[in-house]
Amino acid sequence: MPRAAMILSLAAFVLFNYGQYIGWSLFSESADAQPVRSAGAARVYHK
Repeated sequence: MPRAAMILSLAAFVLFNYGQYIGWSLFSESADAQPVRSAGAARVYHK
């Protein structure tokens, strides 16, 4: 049973990532509210 749960959770994770990759809007469209942090950027504080 633990093996089946692990396989199902991995399958759900892969499906979720594939959906994000092809553009399914699983979350809010306003993703620009949080800026992308790059390696050289200063620390960004948000409320």
